[in-house]
Amino acid sequence: MDIREYKELFNKSFPQKTQWDTILNAEPKSLDKFGVKYVLSYTDIDKRIISNQLRIDKLSEELTSGSNIYQEFIAESDNLYAIRVLPANFNRLNSCNFQFILQDDHKEIFERTYPCNEISDKIFFQIDFPEINKSKGKTFSFAISVLDASSGNSIAFWQNYEGQIVFQTIFNEKENKNLKLIRKGKFNIYENTSVLPEYYLVNPDENSITSLKIEASVATRKIISVSPNHEGILASTNAYYPGWNVYVDSKRAKIVMVNKAFQGVYIPKGTRVVEFIYDPDSFYFGVFLSLIGVLMLFVVPVKLNKL
Repeated sequence: MDIREYKELFNKSFPQKTQWDTILNAEPKSLDKFGVKYVLSYTDIDKRIISNQLRIDKLSEELTSGSNIYQEFIAESDNLYAIRVLPANFNRLNSCNFQFILQDDHKEIFERTYPCNEISDKIFFQIDFPEINKSKGKTFSFAISVLDASSGNSIAFWQNYEGQIVFQTIFNEKENKNLKLIRKGKFNIYENTSVLPEYYLVNPDENSITSLKIEASVATRKIISVSPNHEGILASTNAYYPGWNVYVDSKRAKIVMVNKAFQGVYIPKGTRVVEFIYDPDSFYFGVFLSLIGVLMLFVVPVKLNKL
């Protein structure tokens, strides 16, 4: 069953500008709204990331020994410390090595060699180097070459039709203060400290004191005790979806849509017990149709025999 409003909001919040970096195009508030508590990433998404060229049109030629790719760019901020490129390994475990050289005004400032088997197909590869404090407005260039390429043992890079490779620059500026790095490794784990809880009160009086506790939570049943000082709405990060019913103090209530795609219910003043129960009529209707179908298997042969 499709949830039109939820799907539309999700697609708007997480636009598919590239199929590999959706999270970089999302507004931080979208993570909060959809209840995203943790983010797993292979790059520093809490820093400022500039997408210098993200049009993915074609692959470069497979690099041979002695050939390279070359790219110039102007740094848009200070404290440049990493560049990300989008390689292709042709789904092979290549045994070659590639060299990365970074230049400032045609003077080499960083060089390093990496094993080709460290890259993954169609996943950005991040190259870290010593932080360049006053990088804003400066022209830099980088070149990548494969030192020991051979037939069936090399890599290539995604680029646009003009031959500019897909790359991003990363600056040591805290872009999203609500993303807290809790584990550093091949994949970083970030905690979203501003995420909305599964249930929260939307109250007209911001200074009112309320209490809220989730007493039970399983896939098809949620029980929440809440004590608002004023009437308001108990909102959720769960999708507004057919089949859910809500009861306030054991009395059936109406589920309302909040934040364009999520569940909510009106709560009067005072201590209340709210139950969200997933009990879809469509499920029982489906069971009923199945039983009718089974019965028809027996009824039809009987009528045919009488004929």
